[in-house]
Amino acid sequence: MKIELNLDRFDELQLRVLEELIVSIREGLRAAGIVDEQVLYNSTANIAFSIAAIIDGSSIMELDNKPVIPYLAFAKEQNGNELVAAEGGSWMHEYVFSLVDEVFAKDD
Repeated sequence: MKIELNLDRFDELQLRVLEELIVSIREGLRAAGIVDEQVLYNSTANIAFSIAAIIDGSSIMELDNKPVIPYLAFAKEQNGNELVAAEGGSWMHEYVFSLVDEVFAKDD
């Protein structure tokens, strides 16, 4: 397996995954009956932030008294053996609130 450290491409890819997470969370909450837009917005943002923080390794996790540290990477192509990554892992939780704004603005 070959890993390409490409900060710009990685950032584009993590933003795309985060956008999909946000849309999926919002639609799931709507399907669950949340119709108040402010409640929907706040709930979507808070859930997305929590999930992104877990993926980024910003949440403290342990297994067998050892840290669990996720490291996000993306396949360059389907069935390929090359990954795109960023040194230090992902930071998508930092984008959550601005991207939630964009997703909700598209919905208006």
